[in-house]
Amino acid sequence: MEEQAERTPLKKKLAAAARSEPAVWTPDCLEPDDLIGLIEHGADSPAALRRMAHMATCAYCRREFEEMETTLRMAAKAQQLQAAAAASDVPSPGPMPTPTPLERPTHRAGLSSSLSFWQRFFVPSASFALGAAVAGLVIYLMAVRPLQTQSLTLRAQKTDLQMKNVELDRQRQAQAQRAVRAEQGNADLRKRLATRPTPIAPPKQVVVVRDNNVARKAIEALEAVIAGQFKPRQVALADSGTRDGGDPGQGIALDRPVATYVLDDRPTLKAKPLDGARNYNVDVRNSAGGEVKTIKLSPTAWRVVDPLQRGQVYTWTVEALKDGQLVESPVAKFRVLEKEKADELERAKRQYAGQHLTLGVLYAQAGLLDDAEREFKALLKANPKHSLAGRLLSDVQAERQAE
Repeated sequence: MEEQAERTPLKKKLAAAARSEPAVWTPDCLEPDDLIGLIEHGADSPAALRRMAHMATCAYCRREFEEMETTLRMAAKAQQLQAAAAASDVPSPGPMPTPTPLERPTHRAGLSSSLSFWQRFFVPSASFALGAAVAGLVIYLMAVRPLQTQSLTLRAQKTDLQMKNVELDRQRQAQAQRAVRAEQGNADLRKRLATRPTPIAPPKQVVVVRDNNVARKAIEALEAVIAGQFKPRQVALADSGTRDGGDPGQGIALDRPVATYVLDDRPTLKAKPLDGARNYNVDVRNSAGGEVKTIKLSPTAWRVVDPLQRGQVYTWTVEALKDGQLVESPVAKFRVLEKEKADELERAKRQYAGQHLTLGVLYAQAGLLDDAEREFKALLKANPKHSLAGRLLSDVQAERQAE
């Protein structure tokens, strides 16, 4: 007894520690049927031994086992009380005592009625206790346990979300630190570049392959100019029609191309703006009368969409609205330069870039009157006293106006 008394406080402490241990449900926890089987049959199989081993390390299952065992014990006790109450209702076989004359029958009847009432009251109470215990167990298994499971699942999900948020915060902080380090590195690099002297790169040299054939023709053309024998190429406009756009009168004057060859097979067409006119439209036709598609670059400028056929003559006019009336330009013509001559002039443009006199002479020799005028005017602008450039410009303009 003394040894048991000495160990009692220790057992109480151990029991209190076991009850205070946090009970957390896990997917490995035992089902209610498994707990009932352990209570009723004990560890009578290897599976039961495994369940007992799990319960020894799981506070949640130990508490469930203890509560279920208490509930079943109360149910068994209620059954015993019900059986005892039922046995007390059986009458004893002994002789009934003879009532004395002083006893009132009504009083005995009342006593008997009172005993029957308490017996009837006690028996339903035992049944009610048993039913309540069973109902409480069913309610627990059907309602409380699922709610506990759901609550534990939600807590686990909440914990996972918290851990993910912590990880995301850590990643954001790391990314911000990397960005700060990168910006510091860029600032240091810019500082070093700013303090370092910039090396002077040598000028790029443009290598132009000299075309001897182009050079020979340029020399011949310049010799003819010096000898006074140079004449611009006549623009062969096969059919009848005005070569220079005609006199616009009160109509629209055409700028270019007019009575000339053109180097580009998608030339740009320009008209001179007319005061008060609007809604300009261009009409380009080939020698067969077919319409040529154009795209509008500005109110008075258009460019041909598809490449034109080289060596062919094209006509074009412009119309617009002025004061509610339709005004038109004279008909102008141009011819697209042949491919062989166009390739030759492209090489000359690269070989003699910036040499206005040479390029102007080559353009005039090929019939590109608009391009020749542009080069001679550029030379006169740079050197107004250049008499040769002035004479060549007059020859080009005269050729454009010739019938």
